[in-house]
Amino acid sequence: MRFENKVVIITGAGQGIGLIYAKSFASEGAKIVIAEYSEETGVAAEAAIKEAGGEALFIKCDVSNEEDVNHVVTKTIDKYGRIDVVINNAQGGMGITRNVEDTTPAEMKKIWETGLFGTYLFTKASLPYMREQKFGRFINIGSNAGVAGLAKFSAYGSNKEAIRGFTRTVANENGIYGITANVILPLGLTESAKTLKKNTPDIYADLLKAVPIGRFGDSEKDIAPVVLFLASDDAGFVTGQTIGVDGGMTKF
Repeated sequence: MRFENKVVIITGAGQGIGLIYAKSFASEGAKIVIAEYSEETGVAAEAAIKEAGGEALFIKCDVSNEEDVNHVVTKTIDKYGRIDVVINNAQGGMGITRNVEDTTPAEMKKIWETGLFGTYLFTKASLPYMREQKFGRFINIGSNAGVAGLAKFSAYGSNKEAIRGFTRTVANENGIYGITANVILPLGLTESAKTLKKNTPDIYADLLKAVPIGRFGDSEKDIAPVVLFLASDDAGFVTGQTIGVDGGMTKF
């Protein structure tokens, strides 16, 4: 029960890998705040965690909307009195795979708003509480699409690289307060990966060939444990880092 009495906000936790993170933290005693745009999946996720004996609170949230984000943070503090971990998992637009000249301004804007801007808003709103309690963990989600500069991922990849730069700044500014900020590059067989396989099988096949271990990760067994480690007391001396949880695809 590493996270007993800890409060964890996870964006986009109504389904997919975000929900797996939520269930994993709840199984180790954390109180989970599900910041999710879809009311249907958010309500279902909250119910599933509670049925398993965990503590969860769903709050509808558009991560690109400052008012929504501030509402989540305020409601979390009102109910639980603290925020220990923020996992900026929500991200739209991985399915947008076009050359730079074919990517529309609207597509670029949408991806950056749900990715970098949402990450910035939740970080900004949560930091004062973490600084006051002298403890905090930010875990942000990057992508090999950005690190490697994958063709047809100019919007998604550039956004993910911006998140990495932002995370390093947060780490440098807040280490003195006991706050860490790190990025993981997950390569799980998520819904986004399945969409990639369906829409662009050639890109999917090339991606798989680049994984030394030869498979996509299992979100529950391979990826969630790394997230839990970074959120734990054991990772208090790890900050500003990018960790590839991708079968060796990315090497630093």
